[in-house]
Amino acid sequence: MKTLQRSFVMIGSIFVISAVFALFSSPFWNCFVDYAFLTALFCTTAGACLFVWEGGFFNGMRSSFKTFHKSTKAERYIAEFDTLKDRKDFHKEDGKKMTCEWTYPFLAGGGFVILLTFVLALASLS
Repeated sequence: MKTLQRSFVMIGSIFVISAVFALFSSPFWNCFVDYAFLTALFCTTAGACLFVWEGGFFNGMRSSFKTFHKSTKAERYIAEFDTLKDRKDFHKEDGKKMTCEWTYPFLAGGGFVILLTFVLALASLS
């Protein structure tokens, strides 16, 4: 339920920001649709970045670089004296899942406004 409420807040914010910017432009309706599309595109991109971050894509890359970095001869020698490898929770940070409460509202609100502006742009052509 909170996700739905946050999505409506995001949609309302997009419309308010677009209306404020469109007030200072000459053809209000065309500028409103353009600004709404650009603001929604920014929100959708931010939501997609958060979604990728939550999925753990960067955790896999980080662990791959750690493995590659320890493959050199000097790093293997240093790793022999490393006291952190004896701890059981050393690689626990790779298992942590990042979460953000605004990921799906950004995606849903931005996606809805993008589709709505597409329909409004087609309607304003005729």
